[in-house]
Amino acid sequence: MAYLKRILALLLCVSMLFCLFSCGKEDKPEEPQEPDNGNDAAMENFDPYPYADLGVFMDLPDYKNITIPKATLDAMIDDTVMTMIDEKGLYIQTFDRAVINGDKVRIDFVGMLDGQAFSGGTASDYELIIGSNSFIDGFEDGVIGMEIGDVKDLPLRFPDSYHEPTLAGKEVVFTVTLDEIWYAPELTDEICKANTPYQTAKEYLDTLKTDCVFQYAYEKLLQQCKIKAYPDEYTEYYQQFVDFFTAQASDYSVTLEDFLQNYGNYFVNYGIYGGMTTAEFYRVAENYAESNLVNDLLMYSLLRAEGIEVGGDEYKTATARLEAEYGMSYDELIMKYEANSVIISILNIALANRLVGYVQVS
Repeated sequence: MAYLKRILALLLCVSMLFCLFSCGKEDKPEEPQEPDNGNDAAMENFDPYPYADLGVFMDLPDYKNITIPKATLDAMIDDTVMTMIDEKGLYIQTFDRAVINGDKVRIDFVGMLDGQAFSGGTASDYELIIGSNSFIDGFEDGVIGMEIGDVKDLPLRFPDSYHEPTLAGKEVVFTVTLDEIWYAPELTDEICKANTPYQTAKEYLDTLKTDCVFQYAYEKLLQQCKIKAYPDEYTEYYQQFVDFFTAQASDYSVTLEDFLQNYGNYFVNYGIYGGMTTAEFYRVAENYAESNLVNDLLMYSLLRAEGIEVGGDEYKTATARLEAEYGMSYDELIMKYEANSVIISILNIALANRLVGYVQVS
């Protein structure tokens, strides 16, 4: 699982609903058109502080006293680099050594529960980056040391909190066959210049460090946030989530209950899984609404505490970075992603630069 997709800000601070509604769009931007209201008008219409009194709803945690372990930061940066190398097709195939951490492998596997293959536990020609933490604990570690052609049984245990209740806490055995191995090339200035918006490896890694420190700190702060009162936006988030999946069920010409039963596993990233009940679905909607609300309250509280505003020098610097990351102008970004989403992302790039200055690396 990658920590960053292009940039952290767009992942953290554009709500999950935005991801839901935009998931069908192509990555390639549409042919740019003249914006309806333009750059200045979009900024003028944006309300950077939509909540009159943030303190009524949530107290701002101590954001100036956070420490990130160096090993954790290094792992986050490495994961992001591996994702970029994979997306750009830069992995190099090897035939003469065993798997090590950071390699990409092609495997076949069969998962057995009580001697029977379980749903979703079998795959062929599956490509996996070792160290990406894509599988349950122990799976990727078990592949390390295997050579091409090896077959290995991995006795593992699903976590108690696993999203699929029939597997949560259960002991299983995965039989893994290793088919191919690729390794990541050394990160050079040439690779970065050709595959990222940055001219050197140092510039690229420095930017990743800022992003990863911000993500770590932001997630720690999210964990500390406690809602004291719920504004109207909570109900809006809840209803948006319910309406989206109700519409999905309608598209399949089935009831919501049947949709969850038969198609839920296609939406596990949103807390949905096959066979869940409607009561469980509504609890997920509540969690979705609360998590988005907490994110909003924290983001706006930090922006207000740091005095970061639309249109200032920090905003202009952050805008340039967003344009470089996406290879699009500000107006093109607004045409594709909507003005508020783009402005929030820019504000959070500026916020990241501020916040990392308070975080200590130990």
